[in-house]
Amino acid sequence: MTGAGGTETKHLRDALISLGIVGSALIVYFLHWDSAADFSKSIDHGTSLFLDFKRYYYPAGENIFTESVPPRGYVYTPFFALCLAPLARFSPQTATYLWGIFQAALVLVTLIIPAKHLASLSRSSFYLYVALVALSFPYIHNFRWGQVSVLIFATVLGALYLYRSGRKYLSAVVLALGASVKLYTIVFIVYFALKREWRYLALFGALLVSLALVLPIAALGLGDTIGFYREVGSVLRDAQSIFLRDVNSQSFPNVFSRAFRHLLSAEQLVYLRSIGIGVFAISCWMVRGLIRRNTEDDAIWGFALILLSLPFVVSSSWPHYFVYLPYLQAFFVGDLLAKGMTPARTTVLTFVLLPSIAMSSMLIFFKVGQWYGYASDSYLFLANLLLLLYAWGVSLARREGAEASLNPAAFRQRRARRSPP
Repeated sequence: MTGAGGTETKHLRDALISLGIVGSALIVYFLHWDSAADFSKSIDHGTSLFLDFKRYYYPAGENIFTESVPPRGYVYTPFFALCLAPLARFSPQTATYLWGIFQAALVLVTLIIPAKHLASLSRSSFYLYVALVALSFPYIHNFRWGQVSVLIFATVLGALYLYRSGRKYLSAVVLALGASVKLYTIVFIVYFALKREWRYLALFGALLVSLALVLPIAALGLGDTIGFYREVGSVLRDAQSIFLRDVNSQSFPNVFSRAFRHLLSAEQLVYLRSIGIGVFAISCWMVRGLIRRNTEDDAIWGFALILLSLPFVVSSSWPHYFVYLPYLQAFFVGDLLAKGMTPARTTVLTFVLLPSIAMSSMLIFFKVGQWYGYASDSYLFLANLLLLLYAWGVSLARREGAEASLNPAAFRQRRARRSPP
């Protein structure tokens, strides 16, 4: 009984401290911006809050049963439009308020899902995560546009932690829901393919086909479903050239183009995209090594490597795509501190993890002063790159560490052959 009471007290304390952290951040924001229009103009171009919801999501839900194609610029599935249809029965103003509540609820979900795990590393790791989310530019950017990146991240995070807890099939369901909204989420099946989770993959595939194809055909008809996807494909093809010119894009080719201050030729773009695919392939190779050696938390590190490689293969990579950074930053810091600090780990914390945290936070954004400069200087890409390099280093170290523990003699012999005479 005493234990239960102590646990409840700890949970209450965690909730109060978290509310204090979030409340402090909100006070700073309310003091900094005079109005919603001022906030919107500061974070990105335009002054309308939830513009993507108003311009794409609401019309898609409103017209899904009457129009054969979605509004121009809508790049999601017909399944997502069907999910939006009940919301579109409300007036635009009421629907926008409800969408705002939904956005806030999703932030809470992304805080709750990894809370127990982060707290097991240390209570300060969880509090750090809350603070990083509250001060995260990608989260703020997602809210400003009324985007779905937090929703997608919630499904990825949910799938990860359900899988870690042994609820594999429920994990597949959640991941399929995310992929049924934004198809690029399919990339996370790489981890399960490398782990040879064939039943997981079969269930995921069946659910994805059912939600993204069978359900729309049943609701809209085969012709309208095909027309819907053709329109989305047309928008995505036309948008490729826009991505290359948009300063907000944090994809690898765009960052390279801005760094050298010239537009990329077709040949250069192919070359840079090949490098990006190579980076993703290296991450997959490292995920395979972690899985084969059954290293601790290989699921988290595997998902981390995939997430951090996305800006190298996803051509848009808008700022709100990076909502995963606070979680990975908090996990990496907590994991590092849990092992005990050494001079090498102090150096990593000081020159890798803390700069990544700073560059993706609103504190640096306020220092820069305006969104264009923050985007053009590629702070989010650099914050991501630091974490990717760290994850690569840890993966290689764990690879060698696992090998040493499994076959110490062979490991020492190979290290001796590598060493100079």
